[in-house]
Amino acid sequence: MVAVLINRISTIIKTDKKKSFLITTLFILVLVVLTALSIYVIRFHMSERKKPYLEIIWDSVPRKAKPRQTLSYRVKLRNNTNKTVENRSLLIDLPAEVDFVSGSAGAKYSYPFHTVRWTPAYINGKSTIYFDFKVKIRQDLSQGVQISPKAIIVRTDENEKFYEEMEGQWSPY
Repeated sequence: MVAVLINRISTIIKTDKKKSFLITTLFILVLVVLTALSIYVIRFHMSERKKPYLEIIWDSVPRKAKPRQTLSYRVKLRNNTNKTVENRSLLIDLPAEVDFVSGSAGAKYSYPFHTVRWTPAYINGKSTIYFDFKVKIRQDLSQGVQISPKAIIVRTDENEKFYEEMEGQWSPY
């Protein structure tokens, strides 16, 4: 079918100059429209950002602080799916310039690693839960140092041993 159509077009192009010009112009126009359409589709697809199924959002982040000051942080864990999620932990890597003071119920501080771990029992679909924690800035803090804890979501087993990093790192800054 396509071969017959191409054969007819080439015959018209060879015999009739007016039709040849119109067919060539029409062909170029169709190519331009298809190219523009494909560029639009590619740009739209590339700009579409998929949300992770579990998302960390730094809800409350102090901007300025002094030595020995206590800072309060609030982190939101948002479940973007319709399913309940279990066996996940929020692991927060604390900067060297702070000491852990307290955290929401169930928070566990690991002294050797200077991390805080919080493992909620579950996160319902399309819901958000909150984790609050406090740190105290050490006396020897240099002026202008940015206090920037980092957080990751890890998959855990029944014994709360984590074995897989679920998402990238998030920092409040």
